[in-house]
Amino acid sequence: MLGSGRRWVAACVLFVTVWLTWSSGNAQAQVPTKVLAQGDSLYAAFENEAALAVYERLYMQDSTDFGLLYRLSRTANDYGQDLLAHVSKKEAEPVMARSTRYAEAMRRHHPERPETWFQLAATWGNYALFKGGRDKVRLGRDVETYALKALELDPDYAYAHLALGIFYREIGALNWFQRTVANTLFGGVPDGSNDKALKSLQRALELDPTLVMTHSELARTHRLVGDEARERYHLGRVLELDAINTDELRRQQEAQRRLSEIDQQ
Repeated sequence: MLGSGRRWVAACVLFVTVWLTWSSGNAQAQVPTKVLAQGDSLYAAFENEAALAVYERLYMQDSTDFGLLYRLSRTANDYGQDLLAHVSKKEAEPVMARSTRYAEAMRRHHPERPETWFQLAATWGNYALFKGGRDKVRLGRDVETYALKALELDPDYAYAHLALGIFYREIGALNWFQRTVANTLFGGVPDGSNDKALKSLQRALELDPTLVMTHSELARTHRLVGDEARERYHLGRVLELDAINTDELRRQQEAQRRLSEIDQQ
């Protein structure tokens, strides 16, 4: 589970505001802002592969800057999801692995930033989908740890509440066998439920009502608990808001299909 020329988002998902903090006295080579803007323009135009190529060229000049690392992790994550949705899992996996490496670089250089811990939750959470058995459970458990660390740094960080909401819903959906395996391998799994998920997702919505991903996840969760009226409302909001990345474009397409299904029932 991040910006565009309209909003910066931290996903998933999915998207947060990033400021560049260049110091004129820094002896390190500075990332050329004109080239950085080129990558940002490509990202805003949903050209994730091209944007990632620009950012990775800049990475050769400065491998520690927060703004650049954030863009790298976010864009690699988005591009990996594009490949997973439209090409193949085989093509997507190495790109998703790159997104986790950039998130880990954020952890090394910027552990004080809540965005760092959200990126760890988003990228490792998505990368866990490519793993099986023991690794999937282990990586999945870490998502909660990372999201809670982000909230420790900033209790009002909407994206961390969003990540927790998704996590609690998915954990609550584990069947008896999956929980037994998790208990055997790792001594149990955190508590999760749709009610707990809705509480976290609603808090994310209160903090930032403009995120397509939050409305999309609320719609999915309300569908699971049988609240069609609330599901319809949030699907409508998904379509009303501007998509700021390719994941949100796909969520809008899914929302339109789901609304059509509801209307035909």
